Amino acid sequence: MGADVDPTGLSERLRGQLIVPGDPDYDGARRLWNGVFDPRPAAIARCAGRSDVAEAIRFGCERDLTIAIRGGGHNVAGTGSADGGLVIDLSSMRTVEVDPDRRVAVVGGGATIVARSNSAAQGSPGSSRSGSCSTRW
Repeated sequence: MGADVDPTGLSERLRGQLIVPGDPDYDGARRLWNGVFDPRPAAIARCAGRSDVAEAIRFGCERDLTIAIRGGGHNVAGTGSADGGLVIDLSSMRTVEVDPDRRVAVVGGGATIVARSNSAAQGSPGSSRSGSCSTRW
């Protein structure tokens, strides 16, 4: 973040963790699945819930920061981060709740295909659909 952006304003509003350069977790938290990309975000907001996501978006917009959303962390194009921007990391939000009677699923933004498939297999009708993405360039 630039000198005019104070990350503590966000840290105090999050239930989750705010990670900034210099923190022990920073290098691990900024690392992307596709190692071709090596961005260095100004901050990473590891959100614990929807209110954290809203606060992080508000914070980034108020400061005109580039915002990148990281879901399950397996994006081949490297769009889950931004140099000098704010990463909103949803990887802690992995819950999958299936209501088979209503045929409704509520899926957290960080849920991976494994979590979705496991929930779909536990007594819910229908199937869990997914796609694939080649990692060959």
